[in-house]
Amino acid sequence: MANFIQWLVDSKEEIAGLLLGLVAVAEVITRLTPTKSDDGFVERVGHFIKKALDALGLPNKVKGPDVK
Repeated sequence: MANFIQWLVDSKEEIAGLLLGLVAVAEVITRLTPTKSDDGFVERVGHFIKKALDALGLPNKVKGPDVK
């Protein structure tokens, strides 16, 4: 169990990238087939991703910085 936890800590950036990639795929599916069930699925995935990022201690950037 300790090895798995250490792997999670060492690989948190890769895990976050994978999770964000899943959100991108879900977003593409939603845009190709706009239905209420797809929207609900993307919303559930988004909540899961937010919880996973919080658990890994990674910042959840919603909006990029303003460039002037």
